[in-house]
This record gives sequence, structure tokens and C-alpha cells, in this order.
Amino acid sequence: MIDCHTHTKYSPDSKTEPEAHILSAIEKGLSYICITEHMDFTDGMKYSLPGETIFTYEITPEYFAEYGRLREKYADKIQIGIGVEAGWTKEDESHVKEELAKNDFDYIINSIHLVDGYDIYWPSFYKGKTKKQAYEAYLNAVMESLKAPYRFDCVGHLGYITRYSVFEDKTMKYADYADSIDQILKEIIKRDILLEVNTHNIAYGLDIPDLTIAKRYYELGGRLLTVGSDAHRPVLIAECYKEAAERAKAIGFKNFVYKCRGKITEVPI
Repeated sequence: MIDCHTHTKYSPDSKTEPEAHILSAIEKGLSYICITEHMDFTDGMKYSLPGETIFTYEITPEYFAEYGRLREKYADKIQIGIGVEAGWTKEDESHVKEELAKNDFDYIINSIHLVDGYDIYWPSFYKGKTKKQAYEAYLNAVMESLKAPYRFDCVGHLGYITRYSVFEDKTMKYADYADSIDQILKEIIKRDILLEVNTHNIAYGLDIPDLTIAKRYYELGGRLLTVGSDAHRPVLIAECYKEAAERAKAIGFKNFVYKCRGKITEVPI
């Protein structure tokens, strides 16, 4: 098993000690874990109501020092990747590019948390929008993020908006957004970027990406499917991995993959 999307105390929304994540991964039999702390900035957040905040974070030298120590300590038990989840907005591109250039990451996830000046975690983004309008705005942001002027290895949680959507039917089916999703998937495939299966919400009946999108990715020739729990607590490491593997296998995938310093490794499902 692998888990390529996790957070610890070096992200502002987790209090987990890094070693606890590593020990949990070892206990669960993982061969590889990547820690991908948040890197989000606020220039792209233009609209918010009182109480609506965005977590911001800049990677510190302590992050690399601690994970370097843990990687050496547990080298005979598990491979540890030192990564980052870089939140994209057009306004923050130069800042993210600068920070990524200063740090030597094994793996970089490109994620969308802000759309049109709003944090899509909060209900204010959805006010006055139909589901179609909200979801298309999100997908447009994903597509724009693929043009970012810096290296990234993976598109994280495609369909993240469904996790916090205010609509009764939260799902994002391929057929409803086919043109936008095809554009995104074709660009991902062309550039050999990994597509992430984010397992965080499987236990609650929500697939990210939706299975219809994962199936379309496969139909278009995409095979670089990775998996991440988005765990912020040790108990959630490799959450719903079995379910994700079964879904991927049913579509036709034979492997999950992970990427470390540009090298892609296949992990049989």
C-alpha cells in the first residue's frame, strides 16, 4: 500500500506529530508514504464573511530537518517522501513559484482550494450560484492551474468542491461536465501528470474524483493513477485504501503509481 497525500503539524489544520504518521503507516503495512503539507497564500482570497478564514503556510527549514531525520530512522521499514500540496490561484502563482524554487521537494501536488476569490470550503462561494455554475467555475480553475509556471507532479482531489458543496446532490458526474473534464484529463495525460484518487470521503459515499471521471480518464488512455488519504490524523493513514483499490481495479487499472523526484513507480493493485 501507498499513501501520497498526508498532513501533520506542519500544516495549520493538523496537530499530528510527524513520527505518529510514519508509525501508523508502518503498522498498516505501507511501503511508501509522502507527507504533503499545505502551501497556500492569501492573495487569491478576495471575498469572505466574518469568521471565514483561509489557512496559510510557508514551509520552514524545520519541516525538512524533521522528515530527513525520520526518513533515515525508518529507512529499513518504509520509504518516506517529503512533499507539498501547493494551492493554486492566478494571483498567488509567483509566490508559489518562488517558494517551490527555494525548497527541494520529492513530490508536488497541485490543488484548488480557492475559486474566483472565494474559499470553496465556505458556503459564501455558493451563494447565488446554481450547482452547474459553481462546479464549472471550479473546473475552469483546475484547467487554469495546469498552466502554472512551476513544476508539479499530480492533480490533487479533482472534484474537491463536492466535499463541501451545499447542494443536495453533491456529486460531479462526468456526463454533466464532459467538455470541461475532457479538457482537464487530456492535458493531464499529455503531460504525464498523476491523477489522484483522494479516499477521504469514500467512507461517506463520495468518490473524489467521481468514478465516472476515473473511468473516462482510463478510456482516454490515462494510467498514472495515484492514491492519497488526505489524512490529518494517524488513524486515517491509508483510509479506505481497499475500497479505492477495488474501484480502480473494476475500471481496469492494474496499478497505482507514485512519483518521487521525477521517477514513477508502479504498485500492483
